[in-house]
Order: sequence, then C-alpha cells, then structure tokens
Amino acid sequence: MDIFDKIKPQVLKLQALPEGRKKVIVLSIAIVLGLILLIFWLKTTIYRFDKMGENIGKIQLPPVNMLETPGLEQKLSDIEEQASKQIEAEKQLENKKP
Repeated sequence: MDIFDKIKPQVLKLQALPEGRKKVIVLSIAIVLGLILLIFWLKTTIYRFDKMGENIGKIQLPPVNMLETPGLEQKLSDIEEQASKQIEAEKQLENKKP
C-alpha cells in the first residue's frame, strides 16, 4: 500500500468539511507551527546572547599610545604664567578701587 493511498481518505474527509471548519483547522495548524518556530527562535537567541556575553569579557583592547606633542610642556607653562599674571593684575585693580 502506497503512502498516498493511506493519506487519500483523510484528504477526502477534509474536503467534505464545511468552509468554516476548514479555516479553523488551517488557522490552528498555522498557530501551532508559529509557536514552535517562536520557541525555537527564542532558545537560539538566548543562547547567542549568552555566548556574546561570555565573549565580551574576553575582549582585550590594545594599549593606546598617546601622541607626544613637541613643546607641549612649554606651552602649558606659558599658559599657566599668563593666567597667574592675569590674576595678579585683577587683584591689583581690586585693591586700587576706593
């Protein structure tokens, strides 16, 4: 007996059902398949997020070498000197006010 011969009576029964009943059966099958796929997707997504979390902890960034700016120390000391002169000038102006 062929597989099609076994399925044929079931198909004939389904074809004989009213339209509303057929729609319910198709919708039920679609919902069950959708739930199965959703569960599979959730499990694989959770697994991948777990793996990603493990791998994030293993990331080692290379050391960053700061570029050396020639004359930076001199520029900074000049700025500090100018700032201190400005502060002294402001203090003298405040002292001269009556």
